[in-house]
Amino acid sequence: MGNFINEVKQNYSLNSEIVDQLNKILCIRNYLAHKYFKLHIEKFYSEIGQIEMIKYFCDFIDDTELLDERLKEYYTKYTDKLGLTKEKIEQLVVKMKEQELRRTAVNE
Repeated sequence: MGNFINEVKQNYSLNSEIVDQLNKILCIRNYLAHKYFKLHIEKFYSEIGQIEMIKYFCDFIDDTELLDERLKEYYTKYTDKLGLTKEKIEQLVVKMKEQELRRTAVNE
């Protein structure tokens, strides 16, 4: 995930505030993926703990959605520069899915 964020930073010439937000999101994501449940296992066993976990996750989702909105400006500039329309992107996604399905069918 960190490599992907570094690639995005370079390709989109992001401002420092957005880079800081991306790094914060990455740190929280890594914490959730690698440590959160080990450190907070006891919260599963009480209603208050479950509510705390849900709030933490909802706050994380809210933060990522806000950042995603801010990044759409960069994304739009990039796709416009490349001449990619929404329809063309959808066609490419469908084509890639079909290729992946064929690839996995061959490997089975």
